[in-house]
Amino acid sequence: MYKQLSILACSCLLGYNIMAQNCQPVETTATEIRNNLNYLASDQLMGRNTPSPGLDTAAEYIIARFKTLGIKPAGSSYRHSIGLQRQHLGNDNSMTVTKSGKTTVIPLKSGFIPFLFAADTAVESAIIFAGYGITDTANGYDDYRGLDVNGKIVVVLSDGPKGSGVMPSEKLTAENVKANNAISHGAIGFVMINGPARRLILKPRGYPWPSLSKIMPDDLMPVHTADPGRKLVPAVHAGEPVIEALWGSADALKSVQEKLDGGALPASLPIVEASARIHTNVQTEQLEADNVAAFLEGSDPLLKDELLVIGAHYDHVGAGKDKKDGSDYIFNGADDNASGTSGVMAIAGLFAQQKAAPKRSVLFILFAGEERGLLGSQAYVRKPFMPIAKTVAMINLDMISRNGDSLFLEGAAACPELANIVESKNKGIGLNLILDKNELTGGSDHASFSDKGVPFLFFISGLHNDYHKVTDNPDKSDALKAAKTAHLGFLTAWQIANESQHYTLNK
Repeated sequence: MYKQLSILACSCLLGYNIMAQNCQPVETTATEIRNNLNYLASDQLMGRNTPSPGLDTAAEYIIARFKTLGIKPAGSSYRHSIGLQRQHLGNDNSMTVTKSGKTTVIPLKSGFIPFLFAADTAVESAIIFAGYGITDTANGYDDYRGLDVNGKIVVVLSDGPKGSGVMPSEKLTAENVKANNAISHGAIGFVMINGPARRLILKPRGYPWPSLSKIMPDDLMPVHTADPGRKLVPAVHAGEPVIEALWGSADALKSVQEKLDGGALPASLPIVEASARIHTNVQTEQLEADNVAAFLEGSDPLLKDELLVIGAHYDHVGAGKDKKDGSDYIFNGADDNASGTSGVMAIAGLFAQQKAAPKRSVLFILFAGEERGLLGSQAYVRKPFMPIAKTVAMINLDMISRNGDSLFLEGAAACPELANIVESKNKGIGLNLILDKNELTGGSDHASFSDKGVPFLFFISGLHNDYHKVTDNPDKSDALKAAKTAHLGFLTAWQIANESQHYTLNK
């Protein structure tokens, strides 16, 4: 097997006058991967949470490897900030509602709670009732029909209409989607209320801010990446004090909701002579976390403007509280995803060994924040190194060192042309390749690219009992399995990077 793998990896003529040459044996790659994986998944890095000093240390380690290989940074630096931030509730939050000349002060927590996506500002304006606040053009449903909410504060009910014969998509009922819809119609403030026709609990939920909650600790506040294109307004979840101020009682609002469910439009059920002043004091903390990216420029005058992305996430979930009894509390994430990170570094090394650069350009990128919700890859596709339209494919490696010789190829149905290349190259590698039959799969960083229409391949060896546990340690990872996967990834990437064919993404 040693000679077979070495020969095939080193002299696979691809038919484009460029040959993959000087490829090291798989066993040598396995040694490199084992060394890299052992370091990245060591206790020293404390589980590589996003953000954390351990993640920064991992980034510097990866950068040092790229420098050794002679692969240049993508741009002026190998580090690319993902614009990480976290919100905190300030001390100056207030709300008043005025109807027919009577002003009601709405108490914080029992009367209203700001949403996590609320702006740090105050507004005062007339109130417009927009029913469920849903616009669903596919089903011909629009709560904003006949309403002019420009410059107004919009009040909507939670959930969606029942019994009207139209059932808008459930994804349109989320509070952030409703808020964005209100803003797109010109609203300067957003208030959501639980509809009493279907909700027994009318208390405001908003967000469980630590300062308002007995169970939400400060260190569990979520982090996310900034979205410069998103407009924010004061946005709150309101309860019975607002219901009583606007409609007189929950029963009165229930009657309004039942009319909506019967097919009435919000324009026919207005709140007359009502206004509000809302001040949401939501402060933003800027945090540091980076993707790490290296760039290999293509050699062909035309094809070098096209890009192949090869990536993996290098973060994990960090560590629990320090155990006084000496038990393990660090989530080292050896398979998830020190293995995939080491695989990308190995593929970069195999590219660096070639006598000539590939025709297309190649970006090697290690993402932060995958475990937090694909934050690093989402940040990248919002601001790519080269235009997304010029990205011909994305290869993602995540958890490639467990479960024997089995390797799942996710995206095989979505991108059959790419899957055919993998199958062809695997004949010389000998992995038990399992083709996924679902056209689109999520759960890892390739999803951010497929959402933008980029064809993808996702190499993963599957889940196991140590997934997201402190027992996912280096001694349980199979470096040779990861090396075989890296060689398969390299041979696949080498062909993609040296042919002029464009691939399709089935959706």
